[in-house]
Amino acid sequence: KYTVYRATAQNGTYKKLGTSKTLSYTDSKAKAGNTYYYKVIANGSKSTYDSGYSNIVSCGVICGTPSVSVKVDANTGKPTLSWKKVDAATGYAIYRDGELLTTVTAVTYADTSAAIDTQYSYAVQALGKTEDLNGSLSKAVSATSGIATPKLTGKVNAEGQPILTWDAVEGAVKYEIYRSTKSSKSYKLVATVEELTYTDETVSAGKTYYYKVKAIASNSAANSAYSSVKSMKSK
Repeated sequence: KYTVYRATAQNGTYKKLGTSKTLSYTDSKAKAGNTYYYKVIANGSKSTYDSGYSNIVSCGVICGTPSVSVKVDANTGKPTLSWKKVDAATGYAIYRDGELLTTVTAVTYADTSAAIDTQYSYAVQALGKTEDLNGSLSKAVSATSGIATPKLTGKVNAEGQPILTWDAVEGAVKYEIYRSTKSSKSYKLVATVEELTYTDETVSAGKTYYYKVKAIASNSAANSAYSSVKSMKSK
């Protein structure tokens, strides 16, 4: 058989790691991010027949490969990546369309620089203490950026009519207003405007209405999500 010894420094203290009756040995106890040093002796039928130590070889254990998912954030319209922490990783490199975009220490990344209505491909690499311990690139994931969701506010004017307002959304060419008399269902499109405000002149006095707004892009695939619901009671 053969006995394998391991140390954490070339001139460090070597401890018996295991034995093998074949011509190979897998160090299942090695931890990612570390470099180990090994030497082997050939064992005879008696210890007095054992060989001397082999030459020393070193091996760095690279970081694991992240499993990355991506979704478009409903509020911002930007692609957001997420993955689980990789053992021994000191950070993560984010690649977009094959080029290094940035490095982060968190396990999420929002691509705030993504252009509207553009498809991107992303991959993530776990970074080790030294470059030779970096992991492999993850499997690529793709997402198409959209436009942000309007932030809806409102009040009732002197005539008792609900007035809705929202901030301009980059990339929006118009806005759709939806209304219901129930908070969670039965919304219908009541108006499409290019302005940042809408006065509902078709309400009945003393009735509560629920509104939400969607920002519309030149390409429908980039339209925003619905805003939060705003309720108002007409007078």
